[in-house]
Amino acid sequence: MTEINSMTRALVGVTFAAVLTSGCGEPTLSPPGTAPPAEAMAPVNPARDFGITANNVFFYYDDVERATRFYTETLGVNLVADYGGAKILRIAATSYLILVDASGGMHTADEPKSVALALVTDQLDEWYEYLVAQGVELRDPFEPGDGTPHDSFVVLDPEGYYLEFARFNAHPENERLLPELERAETVYPPADQDLTTPPSLGIKATILWLYYNDLAAIQRFYEDKFGFELIADQGWTKIYQTSPAGYIGLVDGARGMHAATEQKGVTLSFLTDDLDGWFAYVRDQQVIELRSSRIGEDDRFRDFVGYDPEGYYLEFDTFLEHEANAELMEFLSQAGEFPLWDAERIEAAADRLEQELGDQEIVWETIGSYEGHSMYLVLRGKSSLAELHETESDFHISKRGKATFVIGGELVDKELLPRKQQRGTSIRGGTSYRVTPGDIIHVPPGVAHQHFIDPDEPYMYILIKIDEEPENSPKSDLIGSSSVP
Repeated sequence: MTEINSMTRALVGVTFAAVLTSGCGEPTLSPPGTAPPAEAMAPVNPARDFGITANNVFFYYDDVERATRFYTETLGVNLVADYGGAKILRIAATSYLILVDASGGMHTADEPKSVALALVTDQLDEWYEYLVAQGVELRDPFEPGDGTPHDSFVVLDPEGYYLEFARFNAHPENERLLPELERAETVYPPADQDLTTPPSLGIKATILWLYYNDLAAIQRFYEDKFGFELIADQGWTKIYQTSPAGYIGLVDGARGMHAATEQKGVTLSFLTDDLDGWFAYVRDQQVIELRSSRIGEDDRFRDFVGYDPEGYYLEFDTFLEHEANAELMEFLSQAGEFPLWDAERIEAAADRLEQELGDQEIVWETIGSYEGHSMYLVLRGKSSLAELHETESDFHISKRGKATFVIGGELVDKELLPRKQQRGTSIRGGTSYRVTPGDIIHVPPGVAHQHFIDPDEPYMYILIKIDEEPENSPKSDLIGSSSVP
């Protein structure tokens, strides 16, 4: 997380590493991320290819200790890491809030707070009753309606950031959103923390509302450049799911709780396990303007910062194993454990891929990407080149359509690729199998294989990749070219 005190950056603020290093000077900077092969630098969907583990946002305070007491004692939010001038709070299962001492942050406490954080809960009535009794300042009272897509009320935190407590109702507008919220784990107040919050009050997700002058343009930016998928369209607000319990909402500043402003006292952040992949992508494709040409590195985290088209600061972070991060890392390690992709979700993803394919050779969605193994839903529209993975085992579970799969033999016109991969124009001496829905194929390491797709009949399968040498397979490269998987 970047907050580096530097006289040369005084006009635009300082970055977060100085807060985290307690004034010990700038953190060391790692060399720029090594770019993957050229064919890997045109991902179908960056958010899927590089991954977002959790959402995060930085708020900036004159009195960060007072703000911390409000969030931990009054709201019952779990403080999972304390860096002194920065307090890391776990709001929902994959959503975090970092309270920053503004004297060492990228923003001052006086900049417009052009942001609102929605806390999605199933206990909306109970939260309202509790917060009113606690004397928390209200901006908008709770006035539930009949047949409305959502109900909510808005309070102010100690220095004026808007917190919206919200419940989404059965409504056509929420057709895609509600199933995701139903899957989300509700996070309740920690039992070992001093607080006044009733233990039955929880938060299951967050939506970070951001305010723009040109809503259509910013919508295109996040969809086209980051690969975010619209999950709820409220007309003048657009909601995107970026982690299982984390969402961002793009708002027309002419109609929202805030107007769009030039300065913004907030930093939007995404936590990722593939910081190098994200950095290489945004740098090489010039997706955003970067504050630095290198990734910043501290013994507790690595990060980089850029700007979206209307000036919101965007920070990408990877936290490292460190005693200060012990509880945080435990929660982050759980973020991707044992996810359930039920049949309905798989079918919805399959339908999206069929709509997306067009005349492309291959499209996919990532089901899960972990250390040493990953899972994908893959749709092929055209036959592939032959390939071989020296350290990876593949399992293919056929789902839709039919194909001919050739396995074994030798690659013709073999070409060596990075990450111990090989590619060829065809296979000599392999065995052909006709695969149909329900069939399972195992491809051991070092075995050549190739798909042949029937004309006008795309072939879909679930791919499970297991790598015996995970260091050879950064997540951003697992499906890096048209020949892989």
